[in-house]
Amino acid sequence: MGIVCITKENLNAPWLYYEAGAMVTESIQVIHLLVGCDFSSLSNTPLNGKQAIDFYNCGKFIKMLQDIRSAMDYNFISKKTLDKLGEDAYWGLRDRLEPVLVSLRNIGFYNAKNVYPPSISTVKLNSVYVSVLMASVDDGRYTELREFLVKLEKVLKNVGFIEVNCPMLNIPDKRHFDGDIKALNDNFSIMKQMDSLLIIYPEKLPSSVLIECGYGIALSKKMAIFYMDTLPWMLQSAGTYIPNLMTRKVTKLEEIIQIIEVNGMVLFEGDSVN
Repeated sequence: MGIVCITKENLNAPWLYYEAGAMVTESIQVIHLLVGCDFSSLSNTPLNGKQAIDFYNCGKFIKMLQDIRSAMDYNFISKKTLDKLGEDAYWGLRDRLEPVLVSLRNIGFYNAKNVYPPSISTVKLNSVYVSVLMASVDDGRYTELREFLVKLEKVLKNVGFIEVNCPMLNIPDKRHFDGDIKALNDNFSIMKQMDSLLIIYPEKLPSSVLIECGYGIALSKKMAIFYMDTLPWMLQSAGTYIPNLMTRKVTKLEEIIQIIEVNGMVLFEGDSVN
């Protein structure tokens, strides 16, 4: 049996449905336990509200324990004993859980659905978005960076990425730039669907790269940031404090390829690299 705990914060999280679906596929009986949200919250989801249990209903919670006892043939504990132990455990759990829920409500717990664009709610596994200086560099540097990205794309696929997305690869030169609004809509929609983000910041120039970097951090993406000159000071040591984020200074673009070839996709887990 499996218990899926559903809250207001994780109600629209793709992983929740993935795990619930995986259990159903394996013919595992699933119990949906609502913590701080009501049955109507499930009306537009794949979850079955009729089978859900309200955590704040002590009687229903204890009945859930009895149902688990019956399904698992736990006959070594009597119904009467489980009722007593279950009620004591229930109130102890509520006392410990309540301050945690209050704290989350007070800080406005993160929900990816509230991040632009709200229509995007799924993430593609083993996918990476590559962000690099574009409009802020001259034509010669643009050509150099684009030629480097052609080689980098092959390396990223060789280490295991199924999808590599980089706007510069689709734009041969600066004369073919999309309008600002179209670029904004397209790029953020794509980034939100990627599970990893590779930032290349070879020169200290004003660039949307820094905006995309902040967007990736806000979405808790797995990130690797390479820079050659300097980064804003908050980013330089961000990997020390933010999980799944690595920053690395390099002296030339080719070093990035070498580091990715040696470390592979582990590079995007925020661990130390060779």
